[in-house]
Amino acid sequence: MKPHIFFSTVLATLFCVAAGSGCLAQSSSSYFLSGSYDRYRLNPALTPQRAFVAFPALGSTGIESNMNVGLSNFLYESESKPGSLTTFMSGDIAPEDFLSDLPEVVRLNANLDVDIFGLGFGGPKWYFWLDSRLRSLQNVSIPDDMFAFMKAGMAKGEYDINDLSIVSTNYLQTAVGFQFEPARNLKVGVSTNVLVGAAYAKVNIDNLHASIGPDKWMVNSSATVMMDVQKTRLVLDEDGKIDGIESDIEIEDYKHPQGYGVTFDLGAEYDLNDIVPGLKVSASVTDLGAMTWKDVQILETRKGNGVEFNGFTQGDETVNMADEFEEMARFTEQQNTTVRNTFDPTVRLAAQYGIPGAEWLSFGELVTVRKGMNELKEARSSVNMRLGRVLEMSGNMAFSNLGTSFGGAVNLHALMFHLFADVEAGSLRLNPQYIPLDGFSVVANVGLRIGIGSRRF
Repeated sequence: MKPHIFFSTVLATLFCVAAGSGCLAQSSSSYFLSGSYDRYRLNPALTPQRAFVAFPALGSTGIESNMNVGLSNFLYESESKPGSLTTFMSGDIAPEDFLSDLPEVVRLNANLDVDIFGLGFGGPKWYFWLDSRLRSLQNVSIPDDMFAFMKAGMAKGEYDINDLSIVSTNYLQTAVGFQFEPARNLKVGVSTNVLVGAAYAKVNIDNLHASIGPDKWMVNSSATVMMDVQKTRLVLDEDGKIDGIESDIEIEDYKHPQGYGVTFDLGAEYDLNDIVPGLKVSASVTDLGAMTWKDVQILETRKGNGVEFNGFTQGDETVNMADEFEEMARFTEQQNTTVRNTFDPTVRLAAQYGIPGAEWLSFGELVTVRKGMNELKEARSSVNMRLGRVLEMSGNMAFSNLGTSFGGAVNLHALMFHLFADVEAGSLRLNPQYIPLDGFSVVANVGLRIGIGSRRF
């Protein structure tokens, strides 16, 4: 197996893990719709007009998937064969041309959010809610040094690749929130979210050092595998290679969760109607906190793990490079430990302007900044409409580090039922097979909630 084929296979596997995972998921399209029953998750100061009840899965299901690269980063028009395409590994493509278009870290994320139960109620100047939901976060992070290494082939050079990782975090989140009005025209909200861990896994290449000469490779690596799943362990054979998974789970075992954590959401909204009729501003920060996983299984690569590769044939034998690299995947099990991982806080700043005399129409601008493995820097402009008390709609456009995206939301209030759907999709350029050519993102939420009682405002 040639070097680039081996590494391409590894990277393709990482991309599939992210893109195929159950897809922190919350659409921004409903932020300016006052009839929304779940925008308090974006800003706890923005609460529903009525009391509500949400049931398992029906309440709300959200998916999010994004990546900061696309097909155009890896496919190019061939110079040696005009009219055809070639990959970035081709000799037609200069390394500097390929690498200059890549971000420092290639990120792929896929997240799932499913309601278990929800309840909210309040008066004209206060609101309380309690809800539970399952959240599953999948993240893949690949430094651009890995692609530089792949592109190098057998070219002479020294390469250091750090922090290539795959992380899966799965937990139950129960939120208790309260919104009130401490002063005229000012609304403030806070939500405390208690997290109960279900499963955690992380594979991290801490460092991979390669010394490449014209006819010889020397590669050494340091990697860590972590897993915390109820009564489930990775099993090593006598050579230190992962031989499988051993599990002995029983129902009563789930009485003792694998991890605990807490996060906080804070938000505020101020109505500037006395100064500028129709204008409101708001701000929030969500997912402030961390989670601790107990009894995490740790596997570390053995010291001195490395390979020396002198070519694809040695004497009369053909050397399989994949087999050579498997020699680096030998682990030693360490003592179980406790792992603490933080979340990616999200900051939102917004302004909404309703046309005086035309209360059915408003315009909104929402800026979202999120750091970490789910990095996002986005400015989203919205046009929002309300048709009586039955239907609300929003159409929007956003510019972000993931590219340009369009979104929309529909809220239907029929009798006591509140049906909503939000979708945001982010790539303007698709190939004939509908594969994004540039950075890609998609967020979707759909759900049904039961409204109770009369409107608060």
